Amino acid sequence: MKKKTLLLTGLASVSIALAGCGESTTTQQQTQASETQQKVENSVPDHKPTEGQERNTITTEDSKPIDTSSEKTASNKLLEEFQKAGLSVTNPKDVTEKYKAAEGLVKAIKIDEALIYEFKDASFTKKYDNPKMNSFSYKNLNILIMPKVEDQKEEYVKALKKL
Repeated sequence: MKKKTLLLTGLASVSIALAGCGESTTTQQQTQASETQQKVENSVPDHKPTEGQERNTITTEDSKPIDTSSEKTASNKLLEEFQKAGLSVTNPKDVTEKYKAAEGLVKAIKIDEALIYEFKDASFTKKYDNPKMNSFSYKNLNILIMPKVEDQKEEYVKALKKL
């Protein structure tokens, strides 16, 4: 009986010690993650337009702006067309790297309202065109409309077809 009590007490002590180590490791990992995030945030300059400067930039995954006024790709023109039509264009990010495996992909931009894919030519977009799934293609562009703006999909498609 004493052996069982000692064995159980020993196991309980080891469990408590291991649990403490796990918390320490988790806390240490969280601290390292916070420090890394802080370093990234501190190294990225604030890219707010100056007075009178037009806001023609989009933000990439690593928070570097892309000037849509000098980089006239079809996908950038589409973003501008959305804005001209009074449609939302929030949190734009260049996600080309994420979708680079797509054959013929030139550029991919994600906004909260849609994913925009720009391909080398229209032959690559045909396989992605599926209006039932809110995916629309025109020329060398394909847009996937997000559910949050599904009620405005016709307006987004009209803007797409103005290019």
